[in-house]
Amino acid sequence: MLKVLGRATSSNVQKVMWALEELDIAYEREDLGGAFGGLDTPEYIALNPNKVIPTLVDGDQVIWESNTIVRYIAAKHDDGGLWPSDPAARAQADKWMDWQLSTLLMPWINVFFGVYRTPGAVSGMPTRMPLPSKNWVGSMVCWTGTWKAAPMLPATA
Repeated sequence: MLKVLGRATSSNVQKVMWALEELDIAYEREDLGGAFGGLDTPEYIALNPNKVIPTLVDGDQVIWESNTIVRYIAAKHDDGGLWPSDPAARAQADKWMDWQLSTLLMPWINVFFGVYRTPGAVSGMPTRMPLPSKNWVGSMVCWTGTWKAAPMLPATA
């Protein structure tokens, strides 16, 4: 049985679990990381030298990096489905997975940790949601192709 190492509150672990659930694949998950700790143990470092989550154990195979895990699961258990067989269609799926990691993630982390995970008195941020950065708005415009910031948000400088 597949084993996912990582806490359920991690967005990267959630991405893997979503793929597993979508394909109705049986798996076990072990809480590691965050308040659960365990990433600095010699046993975990032997599996994932980056000391981050998630890590997937599939028999003798150990795979880390959430997008790589999702691609592995899809290729192994759903050939041509979630990860298309056609190279052009596959490139479209890969493009958005990699965009999420390379372009969207940092603006999202800045908003999430700066506002939601850090009290206003500590972060120096207001307790309400601040205006999003140009990078965040630009990422959302790219993602939807039709998202319009103006009706929902004041203009950003």
